[in-house]
Amino acid sequence: MNGDERSMTPEQWLQHWETILLSHGEYEFASRRIGTPAQRAEIDALDRLKHFRAALAVGIFPDSHTLAFVAQGFAKYLEGGGKCSLDDAFGLESRQKVGNPAKRAAAD
Repeated sequence: MNGDERSMTPEQWLQHWETILLSHGEYEFASRRIGTPAQRAEIDALDRLKHFRAALAVGIFPDSHTLAFVAQGFAKYLEGGGKCSLDDAFGLESRQKVGNPAKRAAAD
């Protein structure tokens, strides 16, 4: 391992291996099937989590931004020792649901 490789951050390593994976035609095709919006830094938390699920559903690794986001969210959740909800860890706002779920579904 040379000095450059030792100084790489986890995010840089993810980007490095993602580039290698995308050079494989079949993998690149599967990646295009789910789109590339997760590469943008400004994508919101819920869409990033949806992209994570979509990548796994087609059998590929999520992009490096998404993997880092999910890892950081779970780290925050786990380090909270049960005092932090998943919504808080990932920066999501939960919607208050009032009433009977079956009645709400029927009204939709």
